[in-house]
Amino acid sequence: LQRGQLGPDYLADFSSRGPTADGRIKPEVVAPGKFLVSAGAIPSEIGECDSTVNQDPVPFPGGFRAGLLSLAGTSMATPAVSGTAAMIRQYFEEGWYPVGTKGSGEQI
Repeated sequence: LQRGQLGPDYLADFSSRGPTADGRIKPEVVAPGKFLVSAGAIPSEIGECDSTVNQDPVPFPGGFRAGLLSLAGTSMATPAVSGTAAMIRQYFEEGWYPVGTKGSGEQI
């Protein structure tokens, strides 16, 4: 993270924030979703998504540079949340809980 993009003040201003009108704390899940760098492939260029090959710095928020782009929103947060959920599911499915070694617990 750069330029102070850390902490509760960095939650996207367009994100659903709590508390709700009835006092519930929201959101239940928080993931990075603002100015994340992702591949913005340029098929005609080799190594286009590698800033070390092109020797260009990463793009500024909302920008595009050297086959990389910086975007914000649920489309950027969803991969982080879904990957984390898959890892948690695998942890329980393979019986890692409660000892922390595979097969040590009851599989779900």
